[in-house]
Amino acid sequence: MLSTNQKNVLKKNGYLIIPNKIDDTLISNAQISFNAIKKKAKQGLYPFIRVYDDYCLSNNLAGIEMTFHKDILDQHMINFIQNAKILDYAKSVLGDNIELDLSRYHLTENFSHVGIWHRDAKINHDNLSIQINVFLFDETGLQVIDNSHTQLINEENEIKKKPYTTLSSSKWISTKAGEVLIFDPAVLHRAISEKPRANIHFRFKKILNTNIKKKIFDCQNLVVSDQWIEVLNNSPNAIDETILKKYTKNRGLKSIFLIFCRRIIYNLIFFLPLKSRLYRFFEVRPNLFLRRIFKIIS
Repeated sequence: MLSTNQKNVLKKNGYLIIPNKIDDTLISNAQISFNAIKKKAKQGLYPFIRVYDDYCLSNNLAGIEMTFHKDILDQHMINFIQNAKILDYAKSVLGDNIELDLSRYHLTENFSHVGIWHRDAKINHDNLSIQINVFLFDETGLQVIDNSHTQLINEENEIKKKPYTTLSSSKWISTKAGEVLIFDPAVLHRAISEKPRANIHFRFKKILNTNIKKKIFDCQNLVVSDQWIEVLNNSPNAIDETILKKYTKNRGLKSIFLIFCRRIIYNLIFFLPLKSRLYRFFEVRPNLFLRRIFKIIS
């Protein structure tokens, strides 16, 4: 459970980092499991994925949906998730009657990534949901604006027009493998990562409709705690694959040509402001490694 001091930090800043309490062996086993899951998704054997930065003919993975899907879940990952104590943290914020509204792996592969500034809920949203990331590897892959869950910032209108703009008030979040990030969904944030990364993202919500249609979680003879089974049975959005859309890569000539253009822009035209119209038109973000080498602010 969260201490009073931790709750105060979360309330003030909109986010809180919990130090790692997971055994190194559990982390190592989860990393191996994740790499197997990623390989399966890359090979097209698991279709529920997200591709944001389409710079190559293979799938450049940005997300793998539905962490508890039977085709990608194993005991090592269950052990990792359960030992991260995220259910305890979610209930400490929302109360005992909760559902898992969303879960996915967030990752960056061989190309750096810059996401848009956004909120996942309106400011002052009555504390109906909370978001939690548990990190599989060390990473610096998120920027946030302190206290933006309770008030609009001065650049709010600029963000609406240019969601990739650089904000001077932003703060980098750096985390170690096994650490947990709890954050208010109304916090203004964006994913931005020069290097490969991977974490598991969860969104928990209070159950307001007690007549919610349940879907029984199939644990497939895996050892899952009663606490998790109870939550998952109340969480159709987290375990029902029929709500997901299978990803299919467009391999037409136009798509291949656009991939070629994006790759050139990514590697050669990396020096423009992140809000550049060229980047937006071609749906490409510049190479962050080269920007760092040439000391260009991102």
